[in-house]
Amino acid sequence: RRRLPGLLASLESIDLFLHDSIHTEYNTRFELEQAWSVLSPGGVLVADDIDLNWGWHNFARAHSDHSFFVCSARPLQPDPSRFAAAGLFGILQKSAPGVPSQILTSGTDVFKTTQFNTNRVA
Repeated sequence: RRRLPGLLASLESIDLFLHDSIHTEYNTRFELEQAWSVLSPGGVLVADDIDLNWGWHNFARAHSDHSFFVCSARPLQPDPSRFAAAGLFGILQKSAPGVPSQILTSGTDVFKTTQFNTNRVA
């Protein structure tokens, strides 16, 4: 939280951001919002372990006019405490105003069918 704002401010824009650090809701939302502010139209955010907290879920809902996927991870060893014993990661593409996304299919209803393990919030 101390370094990311300065790093992103030093860049004009970014095309890709990967969140795979502290998996709390606050930190996930903080990093995604910081990256979103400089993400180029057509750029992509990727977040790992999105089943551990509601950060990605709430971020994707706040930006539901952009295309996103929720995907099952493929760990080296199954983790029975995780969603589907594997966990989830999310991908969101920032569309240009008035231009539909060209590489991702909308995942607007994905959270209606996805169950998060809220007992294991990091």
